[in-house]
Amino acid sequence: MAAFGDIGSGQDIPVRLHRENVLEDVFGNRQTLEAAFAVFKAEGRGVLVYLQEGATGVPASQHSEKTGSAAQRQQTQAAQLAQLTQQLQPHFLFNALNTIAATIHTAPERADSLLTRLAALLRATADLTRRPQCTLDEELGLLDGYAAIMCERFADRVTLRQEIDDAARACRVPTLSIQPLLENAFRHGVERCSGRTDLVVRAVCRDARLRIEVEQSQGSVPAAPTHGVGLDTLRQRLAALYGARASFGLESLTPGGALAWFELPCER
Repeated sequence: MAAFGDIGSGQDIPVRLHRENVLEDVFGNRQTLEAAFAVFKAEGRGVLVYLQEGATGVPASQHSEKTGSAAQRQQTQAAQLAQLTQQLQPHFLFNALNTIAATIHTAPERADSLLTRLAALLRATADLTRRPQCTLDEELGLLDGYAAIMCERFADRVTLRQEIDDAARACRVPTLSIQPLLENAFRHGVERCSGRTDLVVRAVCRDARLRIEVEQSQGSVPAAPTHGVGLDTLRQRLAALYGARASFGLESLTPGGALAWFELPCER
């Protein structure tokens, strides 16, 4: 298996995967997997875009040829690729692989579990256009995979707990909609603070409305916040699926910390 190095580190970490076939299952075969990472590292291309091309041998821009006009196909393809690639940021993928690599020799069973969860995230991301929604319970299962990898990476600097209303678990939510909120908390809370950051994921169903929150004890929200790709894409997805029935917010807490949230109809 090819070695994976942290972006910009100039060093590679040799990896011997406990279950090498997990990611190969996602990419089709080892050759496609290794080629994907080689191209990504050399050109900065999204791995998921390469996955779509490598699985069929057809450039991503040509996958929708069988339907609609050329202009419609291009617009549809652009929207689909934007949705796919923006849900799982490339820096997260590389950091996740390096986190797994660091546990290969010392805790192979732990590395195996993390790798399996990463593969599940990749599959869910690649399946977004066919399955744009899932139950909150299923979404939390995907979130657990992302959280496990990130908490392994920042083991001494973060605590994470969930406060989930049982009545909310059957509600439908956009697939991978909570992950951008948690990623934002890691990027602007955990990564920027040397001390411990406490993270809380909440879900409450009240008056036929579902509210999802991710609270961080460190960091704050600027007076004029600029949303990253993940949060901006989430807002667009909420608007497309629910229109004015959904809302999104990002706010500072007193005396410190921040809260990211969204609300939508509780549909089962």
